[in-house]
Amino acid sequence: MSQRNSKLKRKLMTALGSMVVVLGIALFVLWYFPALTFRPVVFSDGPGNFGTVWETLLFIRVGENIQIFRSEEDARHNFDDRIAQAETIMQRATHPAGFPNVDEQVLGTFIDSLHERRYSIVRLERKKVYQTYAPSLRYALVFDKCCSDGYRH
Repeated sequence: MSQRNSKLKRKLMTALGSMVVVLGIALFVLWYFPALTFRPVVFSDGPGNFGTVWETLLFIRVGENIQIFRSEEDARHNFDDRIAQAETIMQRATHPAGFPNVDEQVLGTFIDSLHERRYSIVRLERKKVYQTYAPSLRYALVFDKCCSDGYRH
């Protein structure tokens, strides 16, 4: 009888171990491939200003905002003001590859109103200023590559 209990325990442990491995792999895939999991959760719209907050299955939020100005000078002034508020600027480029209509792009860190560091991509395109912000640089770049609607159309 003890041999039977031993086999049952072994089967139970094997089944539990397999479930842990499958769950671990699933969590790793969701963490490593966040581009597959973004979904819109908040929309905002106003005169000349609209945005969307996106969320992954792991509740990581990435936001994007587009603001349209009356003139290119006003847009440039707003862009420069935003960049002046950056904690760090990691990359600055004029006419970046992949965005033929973008005049200038900055990748940097910003401190938000809740005093949290956010990684952000800020772009100037004539009369528009586009900004993506995320809790990590990785999520900002992945979102920008796969899901950003600001300059894809």
